Amino acid sequence: MELDLHQLDRRNEALRRRNPLRERRLLASLAQHGQQLPIVVVGGESGPSVVDGYKRVRALETLRQDVVLATQWDLAEPDALVLEWLMRDGDRA
Repeated sequence: MELDLHQLDRRNEALRRRNPLRERRLLASLAQHGQQLPIVVVGGESGPSVVDGYKRVRALETLRQDVVLATQWDLAEPDALVLEWLMRDGDRA
């Protein structure tokens, strides 16, 4: 699905670490190839809440894009955040 960037709830963004080098690489890739992977959202009271894809959202904003490709998980937000953390951190265990 496509979502307007301005309608995304990004309240959990501060929980994620930032890596300027990775963000620059992603920005260059998005500029050259466009968005290849959707962000992950869950339904929220104040709009779709981002679970995964904060770097993509920031890069698309930098590129002055209006929409983002997204997939929606049918989970409660806390469950989705834990699942995403487990999936992302699973290869480091």
